[in-house]
Amino acid sequence: YSFTSISRSFLFKTPDKEIYEYHVNKNYKESSLYKKCLELIPSMDITSPSEYLDYILDEFNYEQKLIEIGSIKSFRVRTEYFYNLIKSFEEQGNTIYDFVNYLDEIFDNDYDLKFNINSSSSNSCKIMTIHKSKGLEFPVCYFAGFSSKFNTLELKEKIIYDNKYGLVLPKVNNYFKDTILKTLLKNTTKKEEISEKIRLLYVAVTRAKENLYLSYAKKDVMRNISYEGSIFLYEAGLLHKGN
Repeated sequence: YSFTSISRSFLFKTPDKEIYEYHVNKNYKESSLYKKCLELIPSMDITSPSEYLDYILDEFNYEQKLIEIGSIKSFRVRTEYFYNLIKSFEEQGNTIYDFVNYLDEIFDNDYDLKFNINSSSSNSCKIMTIHKSKGLEFPVCYFAGFSSKFNTLELKEKIIYDNKYGLVLPKVNNYFKDTILKTLLKNTTKKEEISEKIRLLYVAVTRAKENLYLSYAKKDVMRNISYEGSIFLYEAGLLHKGN
């Protein structure tokens, strides 16, 4: 099935008669597809999953052959979605073999890999969250709310359970006071939150094809609070606090 699919695709354009002869004679090893795949195998164990994907696309001359068939945008959306998926697996410490097993499971259980393709050509402004924008591209993008602080309401609870630190209780001495565990939990949570926001910011800024505008408040008039640049970007380490 895999051999037939790739052979008939725009990557090889193998005639059906030739594919049929490979099936009948069972001589796949003589095909150019098999030989090309054989050349790619040694790199599986010495490169990361995302690097290996780039290597495959380059060796199959994917971009150049894509130009010949058109629909470049939709194919690039699929490629980006697939790249983000394999990158997510990589960040969790998984190997290319783990990712292959994951795809096999999807295929065996007849699951779908869903992604968004912005096919609308209307002259309009689209409002969506960063999560919803994943896989889409627009000429001009505006992003607001960068002066908002991280949501850490759960850390304000007096009693917290954490998978790493277990049950975190306050020190009681006429009033509640944070213990060393609570301090460690706060620091860990903030680092994780920053890491997640940086990944989300990367998704956001890569949606714009021509111009990108980041909007934030310099001063909160109602609460008389001045922002020296974007709090989000500052806490993410992307901007330095001014004097």
